[in-house]
Amino acid sequence: MDIEGAEIEILDTLPESLLRTIPQLTVEFHDFMDLTPPEVVLGTAERLESLGFAYLRMSGIGHQDTLFVNRRLLPFGRSDKLVTQYVTRNVRGFRRVARRALGLPPKC
Repeated sequence: MDIEGAEIEILDTLPESLLRTIPQLTVEFHDFMDLTPPEVVLGTAERLESLGFAYLRMSGIGHQDTLFVNRRLLPFGRSDKLVTQYVTRNVRGFRRVARRALGLPPKC
């Protein structure tokens, strides 16, 4: 979900009954551009966590790459969260930086 600063408005107005049917959300919040205050992003993340979503901030600064996994619909435990947030994220970041340094095109 990347709707140029309207993510909070949409997520905050979606009914809980609908959110509970969504297995995963990937959201680009715009707190890194000062369009959305970080505390507002955290409030939305807390709401989603209260509905059973695991909250993973995948970006180093801000919340431009944020993943929410619905634990009620998908098997996603604490170890899955740790591996995704700290191993997978960093391996992919390293590959991206290495490709850039070697002058290779981005991998799609």
